[in-house]
Amino acid sequence: LFAPEALATRSRFRDYLGTLRGVLMVAEKPSVAERIATILSNGKARKRRGVSRACPVFEFAAHFPPVGEMCALRVTSTVGHVFSTTFDASATRGGVGSRQ
Repeated sequence: LFAPEALATRSRFRDYLGTLRGVLMVAEKPSVAERIATILSNGKARKRRGVSRACPVFEFAAHFPPVGEMCALRVTSTVGHVFSTTFDASATRGGVGSRQ
């Protein structure tokens, strides 16, 4: 999935992801987010702290069929109840990103 030299360091990995179109997936709870990321990345997702310590972000690159290209996939979760699936365009805190 990745060029080995792109994964040599954490910053190189983040730089590599920054060159790809981003896809955000939000699960109902942290354990579900981790399981989704593990399955979709074949165990290669990297975990980082999100805005909330309770909701880590799992990052990896993979081919994303709806877009038809390699994408930076980020899987995170919510804590509490989800009342809407609409996200404000300005809601890009925590490094989730807004790259289209």
